[in-house]
Amino acid sequence: MAATHARPRALVLRNEVKNAARTAGAARPLIARQLSVTSEPTDPPLAGSGDIQLINYYKPALEGGVYTISISQQIEVPNGASPASTYSIDSSPDNPGIQRFNVVAPRLSIDPSDVHSTYPPQGHADQPMILPHIVFNDPHVPWERSVSRAQFADDDVMPWLALAPFDINGPDTDQELRLTADQLAAVYTPSDGSDVKQSTTAAVQMPFSQYLQLEATASSSGMTVHIPPFSRDLDWANLQNDTTLVQVIFLSGSLFNGLFQSRTNSAILDVSQYRYCAHVRNINTRGMADSGVEDTGLFSILHSFRTGPTDIGPNTAPRTQAVHLLNLEYIEQMAVPAIGDLVALISLYSWTYLCQPPLSVNFVDAMRHIGDQIKNETSLLRYPDSMLGQLSSDAGQGPFQSLTDSLEAATIRSLMQERFTNGYSLVRHRTAPGQVTVAFTRSPLAPVVVPRPEALPAFSNNGQDYQILDPRVGIMDISYSSAFQFGKTLASADMGFVAALMRIRGNVHSAGAAAADTAVADLAVTSTTKTAVLNELPTIAGNIIELSKGSTAANTPTLKGRWRQARKLVTKIIRDMNDPAWKDAYIAGVRDRMAVLASASSAKDASASNARIAAVAQLSTMIEATPESTVPYNDLTSPTSTDWAFLFNWIMDKLFLDTIPVQYLITDPAHLPTESIRFFHIDPTWLDCMIDGALSVANHLSSDDDVIRQFIKVEINKYLSTPIGSGPTAHLPQVPLYGFFLRSAVVKVFPDLQLTIPYKNGEGNGLAPILVQKRMASDILMVLLDRLPDSGHISSIRFTQPMHQQCFSAGDSLDDNTIEFLFRKVYRTAASQAAAHDALHEFGKPHSWSRTNTSSNALRKLSFKALTG
Repeated sequence: MAATHARPRALVLRNEVKNAARTAGAARPLIARQLSVTSEPTDPPLAGSGDIQLINYYKPALEGGVYTISISQQIEVPNGASPASTYSIDSSPDNPGIQRFNVVAPRLSIDPSDVHSTYPPQGHADQPMILPHIVFNDPHVPWERSVSRAQFADDDVMPWLALAPFDINGPDTDQELRLTADQLAAVYTPSDGSDVKQSTTAAVQMPFSQYLQLEATASSSGMTVHIPPFSRDLDWANLQNDTTLVQVIFLSGSLFNGLFQSRTNSAILDVSQYRYCAHVRNINTRGMADSGVEDTGLFSILHSFRTGPTDIGPNTAPRTQAVHLLNLEYIEQMAVPAIGDLVALISLYSWTYLCQPPLSVNFVDAMRHIGDQIKNETSLLRYPDSMLGQLSSDAGQGPFQSLTDSLEAATIRSLMQERFTNGYSLVRHRTAPGQVTVAFTRSPLAPVVVPRPEALPAFSNNGQDYQILDPRVGIMDISYSSAFQFGKTLASADMGFVAALMRIRGNVHSAGAAAADTAVADLAVTSTTKTAVLNELPTIAGNIIELSKGSTAANTPTLKGRWRQARKLVTKIIRDMNDPAWKDAYIAGVRDRMAVLASASSAKDASASNARIAAVAQLSTMIEATPESTVPYNDLTSPTSTDWAFLFNWIMDKLFLDTIPVQYLITDPAHLPTESIRFFHIDPTWLDCMIDGALSVANHLSSDDDVIRQFIKVEINKYLSTPIGSGPTAHLPQVPLYGFFLRSAVVKVFPDLQLTIPYKNGEGNGLAPILVQKRMASDILMVLLDRLPDSGHISSIRFTQPMHQQCFSAGDSLDDNTIEFLFRKVYRTAASQAAAHDALHEFGKPHSWSRTNTSSNALRKLSFKALTG
């Protein structure tokens, strides 16, 4: 799966690319094709929506490490030749036929960009039975190196990584990985002489070269520390001098043996038990916030072999667990350490979470709770119904405590309640004279459909025209004026936008002025028709012949007057917008030039289009394409003007609420409480005012009638009213009209929460069902659609736990003595399942296993394999 898309319209653009591919008959145009290499396995086919394909492993062609290439050559002399013999040239250490190369792969640390997600997430809380896991963006990561000496079947490959949680906040006598200050000083001393400290995950940072010397360093201090024998590595000479900083954790001998000692032979160490803890999942990423151009998602997943501590009672405090990703290289070549010894292992990646008995975030329960809220109250983006009800019931309290229970007070409370019901909130406002008062404000996201106010002007130069006074309560509504000022600020901060807009303005103004000058000149100077010119051609030809016969005294100028010429009448053209003739011609020239710049460039005439951009002073170029004959530029075509393409994308991104801060979208935190879903309509007038403010910058020509700004809007509207594509998938450009926020811990725990909003009855051919699916914060998901619920095109909204982020659990209940499993019933036919009552929540009888021996500390960390084997 690709990284998080940067463009806010990525889902819409991806849909348009796919429509174009289907129309053209190509499988995947504009998308990087998979290279066909016979020695490499091809990617698995695209999984269906809601399906998952489990793959045992995804081994690279060459594992990481040092390789040697040796070359041998054999020369045979043909029979009958003299002498007849065979010559062999074999590689040797002194022969250059031997070459060594290194396949680079992670070894001492994992790049954070390779980690897609972890469960439980950093700082999150979950129950003891959870087996932590990590998801990698690269499906090869767990198998990039070889570690085990055991021989497995061809379809079984050993990963070189293992994941394990450690109880670093347990009882004082049993804090795993924690070392005393004396122990730290004995095992490692930094080169600068500073004190050694363990990190929040109980790791110690040191250079790898010093890690290799831990055994000798600890031995001189009277301690015994073991490390894997990296001296057996082929690249040992370079490893000894490697100063890469690594994270090292120290395990007690008993803890280390519990993790790696062989189950059948206690005299050896065996890591083969971890071979079943890694696999690859192929899923369909459609409907996920971080989906890329393709719908194929290949993830490698590594889960832990250990659960959390099982001795946490119902009334005990949660305990911090540090999860470490361990390098298993050369562990099997170690001797079994004594119980009191220490073993130092390299941690490539780590995080912490809290282990606690109560349920933290359960996907089903969390979504059911949100669904119950929708049933019990109106889930619109505004103040909750309980707060709105208090406004009408609490007379003489709160902001209206100075009012009595008079008719006037009841009327004002009713009017204020109406405003708050429509999504408004009160803000501090300073008027132009400097007085401080309150004002109404609302974001572009309203709980109701908002019609455009009749008194609102088409454009403004300062935003004051967009303020609307509510005479009933005497409070100003500054929603649209704030949108104008915000758009102007946003545009002014974007130097690329300002530069592109300024060039567009200069280009269009020059063309409009040239057209107006030509039109005014045609009116001021008597022109000659083409017929009159043709009639005068014989006379002109005769005069040329006479001149060629030589000069006469009569027509020979004197020396003094040879440079004198007849005075010509020069008419000065005054560019005045108050002149109707000049203004009309200017507007026509601006319109035509703007239509050319905003059109799509023809592939066969791209050079001519570029030449037209340069020749802005030529009237013939300016009117080469009229507004009726041009095709508007869109994302699937080449632009005539790159400046217009930048301007176009900037404006369209803003229609998709790109780069608009959250405080402008949610004006009051009470509008979006925790564990809630809030629906909203998008106010197009608010966005128009914001874009009007952005387009008002770089205007150095007119303060009263910004013609260029108006025609930029005309071209944007032309694009929005022109179908994209052809055939059955042709449709108007999709623009958000409706949406919702989901604020829940589920969004944080499952960042790839899958969302499905299909069209009703298979409608919407060629349309993207979701326009924007974006995480505004770690626990807030914003979804934008181009259809309203009242239109009947939204049949359902379905949230699905992502396939690759579903957690692993050692049973449904786990304590210090017992593990319990609940198995869902499986039905042989769909009819039998339909006949069952509440089939989705029907489980069989619990199956539990108990252990009678509770004295051993080993029971506090249960092995998933031992319990299920």
